[in-house]
Amino acid sequence: MTAHPVFIGFHDLAGVGVAFYLLICLRKKLRDINFWQDRPEPNLKSYCDLVALGTLADMVPLTNENRILAKTGLDIMGRTHRPGLKALMEICKTNKHAVDTDDIVFGLAPRLNSAGRMDHASTSLELLTARDVKTAKKMANSLNHMNQNRRRIENKILTQVHDHLKKNPHLLRKSTMVLAQKGWHLGVLGIVASRIVKKYFRPVVLITTTDGIGRGSARSIPGVNLYKGLSACANDIENFGGHSMAAGLKIKAKNIEKFEINFENTVRRMTKPDDFIPKIFIDFVLDFEDISDKLIDELESLKPFGMGNNEPLFMAGNINVVSSRMVGKNHRRMVLSQGKGRTEKTFNSIHFNVDPDIPLKKNFDQIAFRLRWNRWNGRKTAQLVIEET
Repeated sequence: MTAHPVFIGFHDLAGVGVAFYLLICLRKKLRDINFWQDRPEPNLKSYCDLVALGTLADMVPLTNENRILAKTGLDIMGRTHRPGLKALMEICKTNKHAVDTDDIVFGLAPRLNSAGRMDHASTSLELLTARDVKTAKKMANSLNHMNQNRRRIENKILTQVHDHLKKNPHLLRKSTMVLAQKGWHLGVLGIVASRIVKKYFRPVVLITTTDGIGRGSARSIPGVNLYKGLSACANDIENFGGHSMAAGLKIKAKNIEKFEINFENTVRRMTKPDDFIPKIFIDFVLDFEDISDKLIDELESLKPFGMGNNEPLFMAGNINVVSSRMVGKNHRRMVLSQGKGRTEKTFNSIHFNVDPDIPLKKNFDQIAFRLRWNRWNGRKTAQLVIEET
């Protein structure tokens, strides 16, 4: 039997991480043969801004080597010398003095990804390799427009899905959701499916059809292994690929109805009722009077947060709404206090993606929240990021 070495920490590397370690090994090999004897040896740490960008955009676990690469890259990203990255950060209004995981995941990455979804990924490559400010700004603006178009198309499909469900409420009594439509944009179906899963908490398959062939994206919930579910329906599908939570597939349009029935029956056999109840895992019950600047600083020292290194989620009860206002279309800013506290501490809070038509309560029995610094104009204040009420 041949023994194979075990590389601890490397099995979760993103593609950019693999490329980076190849460069590290190549540099060492060249060092060993005295290649750098009469020329400067490259400082690979200076490339960690790109490594962090790719690692966080790829949503790999932020543990072991990935966490080190992401942390190092975020620390140097604010002073990056790359015109393209600078231009993209300006478009996203990224605070270069405190670049965070969310800036990548919700700002930079969607714009970079929009090129491949809406046109061609070469636009993103041109941005990241741009050598002058003029080209960089042109590419950044182009990506921003693509991302706006992506969001518009995404919201249009989402509206069509919601309208269809209102007209066919019986579909919400099923364990799965398989929907097909001619002309849907394939590049955004995965994002839309994820949003539908978040709202209705069941496996979702969205399919766009052209000339008798359907292509689609599927997303799942933790209790349902999507790959196993699709494997059980392999006779209905031309081909598919993916993993337990996400997949892509190709199917003949005439087989979609049969696949819908078989996929529903398969998932029913695989699951129990509790699998369709969303679960929130609270790390600690934290009263307002125990929140301090020191605590927030200590939480920040644990960054970057992400898969495998989740940001702590706290719970507090008996919460009063001191004031409230909507910002943007569906974000709510509030000032909150806690009724049972020994002191009348109040905290600013933000609750993203709320339904503005639902009346706000004057108090909450419980809230689940993240605790962060909110940095603005050189100042920082404590802020609760509300996850659930």
